[in-house]
Amino acid sequence: MQCSLIGNLDLEKIRIIFSKLIEDNPRSTWLISDGEDEKVIFFNSGSIAIYASSGRAICSVEDYLLKKGDITSEQLDQAKKIQARKEGSLLVKVLHESEFLNQTIYQERVEELLLGALNDTVVWEGAHTEFYEGNPPSFFHDQEAVFTGTVDVSQLVTKALMFLENWSEQKEQLLSEKASPRVNPSCPDLNDDDPNSKLLGHFLAHINGKNTIREIQFLGGLGLEKTYSVLCDGVDKEIFKIEPPTKLEFSNPSAVWKEIERLESNVPSLYLPALAQHHLLTLFEHLDSPPLVSRQMQVIGISRLQQGKPDRAIDWLRKAVKTYPENLSAHESLIEVFFTLGQEEVAFNEVNALVKRLINFRMYEAAERQLNGILKRFPKRQDLRLTLVELNIFLDQNDEAIRDLLYLAYQKVEHTSWDEAFEYFNRVKELDPLNDDAKKGLKKVQNALRKGKKLILSRSCAACAVILLGLWFVSDGLTKRSWAEAQSEIRDQVESGDLKGGLERVGQIAQKYPNLRGPELLRVQEKLFSEKFFNLDKSMREAVELSDQGRCIEAIEILINVKSNTLVEEQKDKASKLLNDIKNFRKAWLKVRSSSRKHLEANFRKEAFSLAHRLIQGYPEGAMGLQVPLLIQTRNPGARVRLDGEDWGYSPTWIILEYGANQEIEIIPDSGRAKKFKNLLKTKSFNVILDI
Repeated sequence: MQCSLIGNLDLEKIRIIFSKLIEDNPRSTWLISDGEDEKVIFFNSGSIAIYASSGRAICSVEDYLLKKGDITSEQLDQAKKIQARKEGSLLVKVLHESEFLNQTIYQERVEELLLGALNDTVVWEGAHTEFYEGNPPSFFHDQEAVFTGTVDVSQLVTKALMFLENWSEQKEQLLSEKASPRVNPSCPDLNDDDPNSKLLGHFLAHINGKNTIREIQFLGGLGLEKTYSVLCDGVDKEIFKIEPPTKLEFSNPSAVWKEIERLESNVPSLYLPALAQHHLLTLFEHLDSPPLVSRQMQVIGISRLQQGKPDRAIDWLRKAVKTYPENLSAHESLIEVFFTLGQEEVAFNEVNALVKRLINFRMYEAAERQLNGILKRFPKRQDLRLTLVELNIFLDQNDEAIRDLLYLAYQKVEHTSWDEAFEYFNRVKELDPLNDDAKKGLKKVQNALRKGKKLILSRSCAACAVILLGLWFVSDGLTKRSWAEAQSEIRDQVESGDLKGGLERVGQIAQKYPNLRGPELLRVQEKLFSEKFFNLDKSMREAVELSDQGRCIEAIEILINVKSNTLVEEQKDKASKLLNDIKNFRKAWLKVRSSSRKHLEANFRKEAFSLAHRLIQGYPEGAMGLQVPLLIQTRNPGARVRLDGEDWGYSPTWIILEYGANQEIEIIPDSGRAKKFKNLLKTKSFNVILDI
């Protein structure tokens, strides 16, 4: 069974990875990044290869041999000159042939360096990791800085696991590799007979309360394992104490943003951007801003796709969409992933979901743009084209709707789907009774149906109508007198106030007289019921217009009344759908209001203003009483600012206005006349500069 791990780097994950390598020694890759430094470790059969950025770099063998005193600088220079003359010869071979270095010592030093690199992962904090069975990223093989050594992988990792267990205990004393030891003023004298005390004296010159444990390790030059052991001994003897590492104060938004900017400047130069982006995600989560969190999740998803990991890309993009549904770019990225994978039906389902969401949020132009974009690539998608038709009709863009209906009609003619072709041509005629294409198309379809001894015609609802009225074609079997009696029965019921009963009676008559002349029956229905039908449809249009104006409560009241007075289920369903859409629209905007309030409470004033401004523009009714922050500035700073007669401070200063309260701001400069301002919430920016 393959092992695959991803997440924050911690001792438990490292323990699992080490155990897997000891037991199975699979061909595997370990990726680590903290947003600034990164490391890739490739475990192969009998060897380990490591790439690390400068902050986590592994020492070169030559430097390490010099440091250990195994060779001299003169010997190294001489060996390099010999290597230059022997093209393709390895430096270690030259050192061995020149009798400057024993091969066994060289192998020991390589193993020490590799072990140090593994131990370094144990103490690494604040990093994100991924471990999987398989080859490293493509960039890995192009790096000159990759350090490779032949080694017994299981044996070496066992030593690293022992260090991990030691570090688990040492961490209680040393706290972190980022901690800074400080000498205790009342520390006891060092015992010269104690080997550890002598080593500790070697470190004391570097222990100043500023250098971190990691820095002291490099300055002391004793290696990771020995350094930590000696430092723990110093803590036990109270020779120095450990200062906890400084942590980023997440309650301070400016500090978080500063950290975000610092990390973002590093990411472009990193080879593991997907892992580095996880650190940015953590910071954005601390800002409690769903739009920013969603955007960062989208970035991670795209990085995963670029890595050739579409499944993980989909997971992250779905998270981005769920976190902030208004992130249209995340929707589009998710759709594009499915198209790239050839999962077209899944992609089309996502398109439909996106368009529905856009329409619910009254983002009609965006919905239209999405549909047109997809239809350019997939013009034969009937479901999407019909959605676009309904949207264009709703927006009174009949020319566009007619264009698409004719396209659909001609497609059906081409495939001899005469019934559907008739429906589309007929809808064009309803939108434009004089349309020549519709007239010719209908005639062609009727002729085709007659030739096949089949003439089934259907009539679709118009843009605002929701009642489907059947058309029946006739023979001469029904007398004018019978038909007149039928009309009389219906009219009597309507005049008595029983409109619904009248409509039911029409259906009964249609069943009783199957050869009833369709156009005549249609005219009767329209004449008898049109006032009721179209009054209710008019009310529904009025409700939609009110919701577009942000007057959702009035719209909801109208639709509730329409539902209680509808004649047929189709009309009731239409009212129910509109009512649900407007309620969802209002609910979405109230979430924006809540988010603005929370940002203001957290002193994220810019973000609070941005959300409040969106609410005021998109749903002013829902913004009533909302507190909105503004930064008041004057050309000459220091002017006194008053709000409704109460002193607020001196410019520049933040004030809090209540939307709909018609408050008055007064600016009183040191010299000159005071000026009063109203309606400042119409501004598009939180930063208001007032001339006085």
